[in-house]
Amino acid sequence: SSTPLRGHAGMLKGVAGSPDGRRVFTLGADKTARLWDPRTGFQERLIQVPGDRLAVSPDGHRLAVEADDATVRFIDPANGATTAAVKTGTLAGMGFVRGGREFVTVHLNGTVVVRDPANGGERRRVKLTPAPAPAVNNLRAIGLG
Repeated sequence: SSTPLRGHAGMLKGVAGSPDGRRVFTLGADKTARLWDPRTGFQERLIQVPGDRLAVSPDGHRLAVEADDATVRFIDPANGATTAAVKTGTLAGMGFVRGGREFVTVHLNGTVVVRDPANGGERRRVKLTPAPAPAVNNLRAIGLG
């Protein structure tokens, strides 16, 4: 059986589950991210953040939201606090890699920036040729999976 998750006003922009399956994260057009218990449908946390996409770290302890202002915000889902924010420009993709030890942003010009997920700081850059479409969903193809 399924449990409805009720609360967002408007469409969903993203959904991600925690690796242990105990939580579901949603991002809505209503400029909120929400943390849910998928078994009961109980909303555990509401976070005010405008965004277009989200990613969850493999341990479920960090949420990344690409905000409407071309900034990636790293959020602690336990308390809803933004722990870091970095201006990125518009992205083609993003995600946690290497067991959550790194975070990558894939840019429309084909640049992949590897970041420290604790503070968003840049560690290194890789230029994809051709630009990103084939590799956005396959970070292993460029050695980051």
